[in-house]
Amino acid sequence: MQRPASMRDLMTDRADRIQLGTYMLLLAGLVVAIAIASDGAVSRAVNGVAGILWVASAWVLANALRRDDKFWTKLLGVTAICLVLVIFIRPSDLLMALAGFGIAGAIVAAATGSRGFVWATLLPALWLPVHLGTAVVKAVYRAITDQEATIRSDPPPTAAIVPFTMIVAAMFGAWLFQRIRTNRKG
Repeated sequence: MQRPASMRDLMTDRADRIQLGTYMLLLAGLVVAIAIASDGAVSRAVNGVAGILWVASAWVLANALRRDDKFWTKLLGVTAICLVLVIFIRPSDLLMALAGFGIAGAIVAAATGSRGFVWATLLPALWLPVHLGTAVVKAVYRAITDQEATIRSDPPPTAAIVPFTMIVAAMFGAWLFQRIRTNRKG
């Protein structure tokens, strides 16, 4: 009789970790949509689950990419692009999210080489941790300057489809870039 695989056994193959992280991120985007579409305590609870899934997907994807050449340089670059998206694109603007994340996904794919699609998938996965980090920095700044310092815990005031759109747009931008590059070579 074969013993069941432990989580550690399941997480040993890089391709499996990439697939798991990608599925977790897509699921998180859908769960956020449910949180936005619902109300009250259910909305907050579902939003919390989505947040945990989203952050965990970033960790799984980054962990899977850890052995890439120049990992820290690439991670810093993707995080910097993510910070620009957090600062300039409101999660309530569907068209800006679509364009911004699509273009950013293509840029990340171009800059990171053969695993460009996975790095571009990491981009929206990092969005929530970076978004939360900037919210904390803003709240601390407001507290220091004697302004109201609050951090929202409810789902974002946006269309339910926007977070999922950010994920898919980054992945599509990377896919499109890689497709164009392959067609030029061949």
